[in-house]
Amino acid sequence: MSQLLGCGLAVLSFEVNRLMEMFESEREMAFAPTPEAMVEAALRLKRDDAARRRIAEAGWRKAHAAFGDWRVAQFIEDVMFRRPLSHAYSWPTALW
Repeated sequence: MSQLLGCGLAVLSFEVNRLMEMFESEREMAFAPTPEAMVEAALRLKRDDAARRRIAEAGWRKAHAAFGDWRVAQFIEDVMFRRPLSHAYSWPTALW
């Protein structure tokens, strides 16, 4: 998903993946509960160029801001050196 978002594509995902916890529905990504709803969402975005472009751009911006290489590297440093987390990361940070 991050590669697709990072390339600026409008991304659709099933709700079961729970990515809506990190991306705003119909603003940064499109979500569907069933395969039938996914087809409907894809066809809707195919017809609505403005909405597709708006979602793609917002998803691209979010992906680069929240999941960029520097942020991931900072998280790895925080964990490796057992420091308090230096950012409010957009992904689950609980360590096992």
